Amino acid sequence: MRLVVFDVDGTLIDSQNHITHAMGFAFDQVGLTPLPKSQVLSIVGLSLPVAVAQLAPDVDADTQARIVAGYRKASCARG
Repeated sequence: MRLVVFDVDGTLIDSQNHITHAMGFAFDQVGLTPLPKSQVLSIVGLSLPVAVAQLAPDVDADTQARIVAGYRKASCARG
């Protein structure tokens, strides 16, 4: 038997810094100013594409997709 544990509410690991770092990296990669921590954390729980659309509503779909890709890259790199 294998066990997989998902910590979706921050009980085991406080992921706030990881989330804000990854989103900051993603915004920086497309030439946008990273957002304040409180704004980034306001989207926790949404799917990544929806979260990015809410955080960057004024940029085109291609740029939003590049932000999503940058976030995923940063998230994987940090382990």
